[in-house]
Amino acid sequence: MRLPNNYGNISKLSGKRRRPWRVRKTIGWIINEATGKRKQQFHNIGYYKTRREAVQALAEHNVNPHTIDDNTTFEELYVKWTSQKFPALSQSSIKSHKAAFATCAPLHKLKFAQIRLTQLQDIIDTCGKNHPSLIRVKVLYNQLYICAIQNDICQRNYTPFVDIAKYRKRNKQEVHKPFNDAEISTLWNNAQEDECAQIILMMIYSRCPHIGIA
Repeated sequence: MRLPNNYGNISKLSGKRRRPWRVRKTIGWIINEATGKRKQQFHNIGYYKTRREAVQALAEHNVNPHTIDDNTTFEELYVKWTSQKFPALSQSSIKSHKAAFATCAPLHKLKFAQIRLTQLQDIIDTCGKNHPSLIRVKVLYNQLYICAIQNDICQRNYTPFVDIAKYRKRNKQEVHKPFNDAEISTLWNNAQEDECAQIILMMIYSRCPHIGIA
C-alpha cells in the first residue's frame, strides 16, 4: 500500500539483516550546484524486524514528530543508571539488578530510544525465567525508562504494557520456604532503597500463595 505524501518511507534493505526494515522521512533537499539536480535529505527513524513494526514506528512518529536523536544504547544507559543508583543499594539488590540486566542481553547494543514494546516483551517471552525473575526484569525496565526520560533520551515508558502475569505459574513446583522473623526484618531494613525487598514484603502481607511467613 502506497503511503501518503510527506508521511515517510519504509523500505526493506538487501542482504541478511536482523532488522532489515528501514523507516525514514524527508527533512529537506540539497541542490547539486554542478548539475542543478535536487537530492533528498533523510532522517532515519529506525530499523525493525518486520514491516508491521516499521509501520507502527512511522505512525507513532507522525503522531508525535518530535524526534530525539540519541545514540545511547541500552547497555550505556544501564551503566549511567548504575553509577547513580548502585552506591545507595544493598548488595542483594545490586545482584538482582545485574541478573535482570544479563537476561536482557539481546537489547544491550540497541539504541534505547528505538526499543519498542515488542522487543521488551520478546525478552519476557523467550528468556525462560520464573515469575519472580521476570518481576526483576520489569523493575529494571521501569528504572531505565525513568532515567532515560529524565535525560531526554526518550519520551515514552513502555514498561506498564509489558505482560508478565501469564507466567505467574511458571516453575510452580519450586515452592519457597516461608520467611522467618529475621529474614523479614532484613527485608524491612532494606525496603527503602531496595525495590525487590518492597515487592517481596508486599507479596508476604498480601498472603501470596508462593511466599509466606514461618
